[in-house]
Amino acid sequence: MRAVAVTPGVAGSVEIVEVATPEPGDGEVLIRTTRVGICGTDLEIAAAEYGRAPAGEDRLILGHEAIGEVVAFGGGAHRLRPGDFVVSSVRRPCPHDSCEPCRRNSNDMCVTGNFVERGIGGAHGFNAEYFVENERWLTQIPAELADVGVLLEPLSVVEKALRHTDAIQSRLPWRLESAAVLGAGAIGLLGAALLRLRNVDTYVANRTDSDSPKSRLIRAIGANH
Repeated sequence: MRAVAVTPGVAGSVEIVEVATPEPGDGEVLIRTTRVGICGTDLEIAAAEYGRAPAGEDRLILGHEAIGEVVAFGGGAHRLRPGDFVVSSVRRPCPHDSCEPCRRNSNDMCVTGNFVERGIGGAHGFNAEYFVENERWLTQIPAELADVGVLLEPLSVVEKALRHTDAIQSRLPWRLESAAVLGAGAIGLLGAALLRLRNVDTYVANRTDSDSPKSRLIRAIGANH
């Protein structure tokens, strides 16, 4: 199968490569990739700013924002079915018993730094025709959202930020009424959309002009550009 890979540490080494189609093991699912997002992290890895290949390998398959369709299973019981659309999480827990966040399935809050991230550090990503994943790390997406489900990973970043904001805000005698969003990339636009869903008066600052597609989208969700 084809995949988009990079040699970590070598700027400009992104290429389409031929690799073996993976086989699912016990508890694993084979997924046909339908969409993959490209973000600043991918560009920074391509520029050799960071990135790490899996142990014993020279190349890293890129892609950490993806949605795909379940096509086959390994052994064991499975909650998913062929044709289901799924999104995989990115970070895997570190192995240390002393890391309470990882032991509580809050891998994004790992305190040791010894985690791996698919498509970023220590594990292949999803920018390939197929990938294999353990069901534990998969979120099923309704079929009617298959076209936009690729945004689940960046959306989760914004959701987590708002949950932390809520936790801090709960200690104060006022509620969130206005917010400033700096930048109108995927994270900024999704953040603005979630804030507007909460009826927060939202201002988005970026460097595009008032007739740009981003500006029109910002106004369409009821925010101020």
